[in-house]
Amino acid sequence: REHFPFLEEYKCSRSRTTFYYTIGWLIFMEDSPVKFKSSMDPLLQ
Repeated sequence: REHFPFLEEYKCSRSRTTFYYTIGWLIFMEDSPVKFKSSMDPLLQ
């Protein structure tokens, strides 16, 4: 959460929505598990 402070701010709901929409899009659009994992690694740190 240190990289995404808007996730904890109540007034940043639009940014949170965009963030989660983008993550969902990445999850459902990526066919290769290896490519998906490498793209998600920065978010998991």
